[in-house]
Amino acid sequence: MANNLLDRVKNIRMEKNCEVSKYDEAILKLYQNYLLLKNDDFDVVSAKKKFIDYILSIPKEDRFKILGSAQSKYIWGMKPNKETSGKILNAINEDRIVLFGEDAFLRSIVTPAQLLEQDKKHYLYACGYILDDLTAYFDATRPSRMEKIINSSFEVTQEQKERTRKVIKKIIDNKISKYNNQPIFEPNIGRKGAKKVLVIDQSYRDYSILKGCADDSTFENMLKAAIEENPEADVIIKTHPDTIGTNSIKPKCYYRNIKSHDNIYRLTEAINPLSIINYVDKVYVCSSQFGFEALMCNKEVHTFGMPFYAGWGLTIDAQKCDRRNRTRTLEELFYIAYIYMAQYINPKKNEPCEIEDAINYLIEARNEYFSNEVNT
Repeated sequence: MANNLLDRVKNIRMEKNCEVSKYDEAILKLYQNYLLLKNDDFDVVSAKKKFIDYILSIPKEDRFKILGSAQSKYIWGMKPNKETSGKILNAINEDRIVLFGEDAFLRSIVTPAQLLEQDKKHYLYACGYILDDLTAYFDATRPSRMEKIINSSFEVTQEQKERTRKVIKKIIDNKISKYNNQPIFEPNIGRKGAKKVLVIDQSYRDYSILKGCADDSTFENMLKAAIEENPEADVIIKTHPDTIGTNSIKPKCYYRNIKSHDNIYRLTEAINPLSIINYVDKVYVCSSQFGFEALMCNKEVHTFGMPFYAGWGLTIDAQKCDRRNRTRTLEELFYIAYIYMAQYINPKKNEPCEIEDAINYLIEARNEYFSNEVNT
């Protein structure tokens, strides 16, 4: 591995007028192409155990900062940069692989885009992580390990399905999502008695969009389809919370210039994701987790990008991914994505836990957060 890849890396570096960003992008692509050819089995259980040992060795208050830094043992995020290139080059020299890490679908109370006082920083602590040896789970430009497992003969037992149904019910009943600081209430948007269609906006050029086979035109087509396919319905455009956070580094979204008019309503008010999902009849989404949560709520979901949950027979898809060629149930998809591939930590106890315990932690921490917000 090492000599061959290092020679190819040197060739990339010596190309005339090779910009640093292009160099980093080429290194990442070269490395990921190698991983696909290597095609070794990935021991998910062992990888999660090693990650737990690593993450618990880092002080809770430093985890978010360190995981995205050059000193992290993992590649965090899909944006090519010198830190990622350095980790890849070290891995090539040592003839080993470096894993891709991401926040899981149940993460924390607040988002990193929210500015917090020092005594509230613990609400940012993450309780869920996902590791992958091939790419981030949201990268549809190539197969991730999660996709390979979903697409394989991997069997979810009846016992695991029953556990999954209970976990989904607990999430829905308690309105738990990736971030959990949005207020829970029943909205009142649009005309009384009219059907409601929810269109999910996202942070402009977020990597889940760039790697989710989508661009500006995807959002244009999605909104057009939502309006034309539902002429009698109210169309509600939901702004992404990271675009309105007080600490946001992504202030733009795709529908930022659209104003409410006729039967089009732009929702910028903070609201719990499941509260608004339960209010509507259909959901139109590019690559957001919102779409999977809508499936959990038994809503009709139309996808226009290629999120991890598209292409398995659960959604109405504007695109097709030829790699994804089997059908999965909601319980199977949830088990693989939320339980098998994910690892959970209870930040309060600072110890590994199961998904049920992570949900309990989020419920308790959210109650405390809401109580503190009301009393301040």
